[in-house]
Amino acid sequence: MDSDKIRTAIEEALCASVNGIQVPGIVDAAVCKVAVSAAPLQQLAAELEQHGHGEITLSAEVELLLRLSNSDVLKSIEGTDFRVTVDADGNDLRAVASSEKDWELAWERGLEPIKESAVQGMKKDVWNMDASLAEDSYTFQAAMVLFASELVGPYVDRIVTFLGYPPDLVQVMAARLQESQIWDGDEVHCERWFDPQKGVASFIMDLMVAEGKFVRKWSEEKNQFVYHLLDIPEAWTMTNKAENALHRAVAAYREGHPVVVLSDEGATLHGEDFLRAVRDLSMPLEARVIRGIPKAEFEASDWPEILEAARQVFLKNAWPDGPHDAEP
Repeated sequence: MDSDKIRTAIEEALCASVNGIQVPGIVDAAVCKVAVSAAPLQQLAAELEQHGHGEITLSAEVELLLRLSNSDVLKSIEGTDFRVTVDADGNDLRAVASSEKDWELAWERGLEPIKESAVQGMKKDVWNMDASLAEDSYTFQAAMVLFASELVGPYVDRIVTFLGYPPDLVQVMAARLQESQIWDGDEVHCERWFDPQKGVASFIMDLMVAEGKFVRKWSEEKNQFVYHLLDIPEAWTMTNKAENALHRAVAAYREGHPVVVLSDEGATLHGEDFLRAVRDLSMPLEARVIRGIPKAEFEASDWPEILEAARQVFLKNAWPDGPHDAEP
């Protein structure tokens, strides 16, 4: 049996096996080096001559291209053993290669050199948006999931491994991001995050989707995605009048107006920083004032976080052009 023909069949089987690697985060894979020594090859040739079939175990280096963003990859080399079975039918050879390599662990090893610096960079980016966030807060974790998805892809298992977050936490956020099509197949639609003027505002909008505060849906009328506040859960128990007033507060931020929210007893529930600025400047400043909000129900709801997020977007040079439909 021709050794060169056997070698070719083995190499083609290896390529087919490696090309068949289907692991989220591994964009592509290729055999870059194969060690096939003469003695095992001659023994395989003898088995084929005598029995019509045989097998060989050999080592190979595989080049993995690991996802680093929608457009960037990181090269990683993994060595592994392959078992190749070869069947002879006359002059025709059919070879099949297999490996017990755990390619998910290979992905993890490939990213290990950049993992620590990347995670620390993500944390810094979150704190640049809001230095008061604690690492164990839901908002902080949602922001980290978004940043990690831009790097490793919209894959729950990869993000769980990369950040060390509980799978259930990431899965809930993933469902929201997939439904909103921020995560779309293997893509993360994050181009708007890097806009010099509107990037921070765009990221915060998507962050609020991940948190479950906003939903993002396609509008045929506007021919673009729009963001809506979620329907208010019954557990919040505020009156429709109060809820509608708080919707108007978010709309006011979107229109470029500061907002002050007062309780039904006159206490400041939101906008203390604005009132402090008015006092410090000793001059009149215009703001939208929302009055008559029940304090206990307000503080037990998600409205303080929603309004603070809206305020942060307002302070970061307002909202992305036309994305938010704040009216109930």
